[in-house]
Amino acid sequence: MTDFMTMDAGPELDALVAVRVMGWLRIPSALNDSQTLVVPPGGNPYLAEWWWGKSVYELVPHYSTEIAHMWRVIEMLRGGPFRGANLKIEDDEYGIQVWNERNDRLAPGIYAKTMPLAICRAALKYTQEKG
Repeated sequence: MTDFMTMDAGPELDALVAVRVMGWLRIPSALNDSQTLVVPPGGNPYLAEWWWGKSVYELVPHYSTEIAHMWRVIEMLRGGPFRGANLKIEDDEYGIQVWNERNDRLAPGIYAKTMPLAICRAALKYTQEKG
């Protein structure tokens, strides 16, 4: 199992967020038996793969590196595992504290070098905990 809490921002983390948080699907590639594709629900991966020649990582939004894509993750989580959250900037790191519904208090903060990376790690952690 991948330790997303130590993963760097980039395509692999973005694909993990797409599947575990955003509801994308992981399916086998039609062109390469050793590769899988990550596609949005209802998307046609084979059109993208054959016509556009896109790799699995080119199709996934850059959740862990781009602010606009990070906000999609936050919007997906609203009303879900995030009942409330505090965004923080401390020294040279960004962080997020999420309201823990089990004990009705803020959970320990998750910090990273960028806000999109902190949000992605928090989203993966809290969706994993919610089952």
